[in-house]
Amino acid sequence: MHRKDYGTDGLNTISLVTQVLGSSIVTLVVALRFIVKFSLRMPWVGEDVWCIVAWILYNVHGACAIVYTYIEGPTTSHMTPADVATKSKVFYVASLVFSPMMLSIKLTILYVLTRLFHRFHRVYIVYIFEVLLTLYYIAILIAKVFICNPVSAYWAVVHPRWNEQCRDRRGVIIADSSVSVATDLAILGFSVALTWPLRMERKQKLSVIAVLGAGSAAVGFSLYRLVLVLGFSMGEQMRLILRILMSDTAEGGIGLICACVPTLKKLVEVVVGKYHTERQEDTQSDQGPIVSSEHAPPELNPIPSSISGVS
Repeated sequence: MHRKDYGTDGLNTISLVTQVLGSSIVTLVVALRFIVKFSLRMPWVGEDVWCIVAWILYNVHGACAIVYTYIEGPTTSHMTPADVATKSKVFYVASLVFSPMMLSIKLTILYVLTRLFHRFHRVYIVYIFEVLLTLYYIAILIAKVFICNPVSAYWAVVHPRWNEQCRDRRGVIIADSSVSVATDLAILGFSVALTWPLRMERKQKLSVIAVLGAGSAAVGFSLYRLVLVLGFSMGEQMRLILRILMSDTAEGGIGLICACVPTLKKLVEVVVGKYHTERQEDTQSDQGPIVSSEHAPPELNPIPSSISGVS
């Protein structure tokens, strides 16, 4: 059978476009980030390393999603046991990649906060949050790796003893999605808490918060993913898994792009500053040359009244 017999061509096309477009845009933004850094000779900092790690994991996740999309069949009833096993293996790898991908994206943003506000005593809360977040994602990754005993039972979806060999996969994914939502909101909260006490105009504060808290824009896709996962069940939810993978791509892509915003803001400042400088030079040239006092002609001495009165 062909995929069109299952009526999945539309969803497959959307998935392919999502993965290719997401990977292309994210790669372009990340490349631009480092071009700006090297061009402006900005120092290499911790978030740059995490950004590269996140970009690599993001593309690995996208590759898994593309492979999952083009394995025949939307449900197990339309597929051979080999196809079912292959799909489950791909989703297993994608779910493992998702956790470190999101951790590296969030650490990229948090490192920006700690670097900018390292002199403020409140920043220690962010450091503690980074440690707890890392420990949690390590724990959830271990839980995902060893969710089944043996691990091969994960893709043996028709195994009669699956429930005895595997933990609650749905529960693990729900926990992962819930923490993703909570951490997105926490990053926005840290941005507000650290920026608002600063002595600057409210407009400037909102601008800083918008830049630093931009990563929380992914919270919408985090919530959408959580809703999808709540309807997840084992075996027959191939279309639902495809939607989950697409939401993962959108959430990770938005987070990674927003993590690059502070660096790209430097490019905007340079371009805008150069534009204003050129405008000022053009304005001065239109007004004609301005003669400085050093090059001005010497003033003539006034004629003494005694001389001017002589005929």
